[in-house]
This record gives sequence, structure tokens and C-alpha cells, in this order.
Amino acid sequence: MYAKCGSLDSARRVFDRAMPVRYASAWTAMIAAHAGSEDAIHLFDEVVGREKLSPDSLTFTCALHACAHSGMAERGLKLFDEMPSVYGIKPRMEHYGAIVDLLGRAGHIDVAERVVSSMPFEPNHAVCGALLHAWAHNADPALAEKLGKRISELGLGLGLGFDVGVSNLYAIVGRWEEVGEVRDRMVERGVQKEKGFSSVEVNGEVVKFLVGDVRHPLTLEI
Repeated sequence: MYAKCGSLDSARRVFDRAMPVRYASAWTAMIAAHAGSEDAIHLFDEVVGREKLSPDSLTFTCALHACAHSGMAERGLKLFDEMPSVYGIKPRMEHYGAIVDLLGRAGHIDVAERVVSSMPFEPNHAVCGALLHAWAHNADPALAEKLGKRISELGLGLGLGFDVGVSNLYAIVGRWEEVGEVRDRMVERGVQKEKGFSSVEVNGEVVKFLVGDVRHPLTLEI
């Protein structure tokens, strides 16, 4: 709860002082809470080092996302390689998605494409979205043309995140006609982007509210 509200210091105090026995699931929760920084990898190293615990599939998902968001490409690739060889964990769809995201952020677009093409199963929306964001993160006018061909090759279906990503990529390269076409398709299918939400503590109670939501009785205080 503390981590979800952004209070990582409080989450860490509870973790350190109020949990005499910390199972792998608790460590995974802490890694997920710090997934935007190198602290997550330090926690992972504690799990497999000092604590002598075996990381599970979810632990690796969180660690790989942390590597992607903190610029630790080499460490992320090493963890991905060690999953089956060292820990006996077969990479799943979410792990491939994290690696594609990591490679895209690091600028290794060709490698990311090869990873998707060599997957032992068909890529889902998460993996396709990660590949799309890799293209968008390293925008080039030629990518807009390449995008359509690649969609056909991979047999990608269209979902909300994918539609938005395609639209954003076309916008980056100035293909405004295509932006309009994608947005029109979204309207025709009745697709709406889900609103974001935040959690805030008011008088000891955690309150959840949506962006632009003024219906809560404590709106002014929030």
C-alpha cells in the first residue's frame, strides 16, 4: 500500500522493521516498488545473494523492467540469459516484452526486432506494444513506412495501447493523415483510452480518484 501511494521510505521501514521473516514474495513487491531505479537491482542482488532465496518468474519480470527504466541494458540481458540456464525459469511473454522494451530504450532496434521474430510463441499486445515504443523512442521517418509492413509480417492485432502507439509514431514523423486515420478507426470501434488514477491519503484513509473527477466529497482537500 505504501509503495502504491509513492511512499517508498515508509514501505522500506515496514519491510525492514516489521517483517522478521521476509519471503520471496515480499522481496518481489519491494523490487516492483523500486522498478524505476537501480535500487530494484540492488534488492534483487540481496535476494539471490545474502538472502539465498530463489527468484520466481514475477521477480524477474520486475527486475527486467527495472533494468529497462534505469538504463542497465547489459545487466538486463544477462538476467534474461540466466533465467533458464541458472535459475531454471523459462522466459514467458512478459519477460520478452520487458527485454524488447529494454533494447528499444537502449537504441538496439534491430536486436529488439530479432527477439520478437525468434520468440517461441506469437507475440501478444504487450510485446507488440514494446516493439512499437522502441520504434517511437528512436523515431525515424522511414519507420512509419516500415511499421505497416511489420504489422502484417507479425500478424499483430490492434488494441488500445497499440492504436495509441501507432498514432503517436505517425505524429512523431509528421504523418498527420495517418494519425487521423488511426484515430478515426478508434472512434468507429468505440475505443476509449482508460483514464489514469491516483491514490492519496486523507485523514488516515487512502482515497482513489480519477483524472478530472470532481465527484468526490473531499475534492477541494485532495
